Amino acid sequence: MDEDGIDGGANLLGNHATNAFYRLFGDVRGNRGVGFVDFLTFRNSFGSTAGDEAYDGRFDINNDDSVAFLDFLAFRSRLDSALDFE
Repeated sequence: MDEDGIDGGANLLGNHATNAFYRLFGDVRGNRGVGFVDFLTFRNSFGSTAGDEAYDGRFDINNDDSVAFLDFLAFRSRLDSALDFE
């Protein structure tokens, strides 16, 4: 490992356990990427409010107890994105 904590130029923040903590908003599977499966889950929750069966608080980025347009904008900006460290 180099003096800066980076092993062979890899893009690491710390160690694997630490890096596993990070993920993108919208990544419901925990694979540090936002893709099609995450989109389907978001779509099912879109338009719901807290207390609804379809409500999924992981998509409520502004914590207003609803999954609405602002949440969609935040999700859409991360769709097809991934964190590139292990």
